[in-house]
Amino acid sequence: MNTELLLKVRSIISSDPESFDMFYIGTRNGKKVGGIVSHTILASGINTNDLAFGGMTIDQVASNLLGLSEESSRNLFDVQNWPMSSQLRFFNSLSVDKGAAEACLVIDRFMGGFVSLNIELLEKVKVKIQNHPELLNMSEWYSYDKCVPVACIAGHCVLESGLDPNSYHMYETTFCKAMNLLDINHEQASSLFCISCWPEKNADKYLSAQDLIGYAEAVVERIDSFISSGGDN
Repeated sequence: MNTELLLKVRSIISSDPESFDMFYIGTRNGKKVGGIVSHTILASGINTNDLAFGGMTIDQVASNLLGLSEESSRNLFDVQNWPMSSQLRFFNSLSVDKGAAEACLVIDRFMGGFVSLNIELLEKVKVKIQNHPELLNMSEWYSYDKCVPVACIAGHCVLESGLDPNSYHMYETTFCKAMNLLDINHEQASSLFCISCWPEKNADKYLSAQDLIGYAEAVVERIDSFISSGGDN
């Protein structure tokens, strides 16, 4: 990754918030305005008017300049792939300064490991499942068995946070709530909460399990691999 260039982009956004707009590329009040993508290109010295060559999109050009894979660039360039807490702060920000500050925070997290994964919460969930395999059910977000809550990974994230799954606003789901609590993006949440999105090794172990202990061991192994990769696997 071209850290030097990304730090330059961060510096520009931080020092001149008025030039930052994730959903606009162009000139405003005589000033070039854009998001992380366009600032990456401008900071590299390339004129955005010269990009109509080679059939590359502006995102692809910025990704190449930063030396990022397609997946990694989406985590940086697309607000919808930012950690949920950053998305909420960004969309709820009422000033240009706050929006730019959140973008700088995302860049900082990206350079330091993509997300600030809430490892403490995920470890709590792992221990709960490890010690109580009977409370695991990956086919339901959560339910009750003889007044005892039974849940999947996402459901246990909510429960271990001390929250009541029945207290959400209508637009919230267990998936989104757990994603927010872990401070991960939608793609990462899917790769943790949904068996069909797990790495093949983890999915095979779960699907071949014969009992509750086997299911729990497979889930614990998946959580461990997710934590060890910083949420990137």
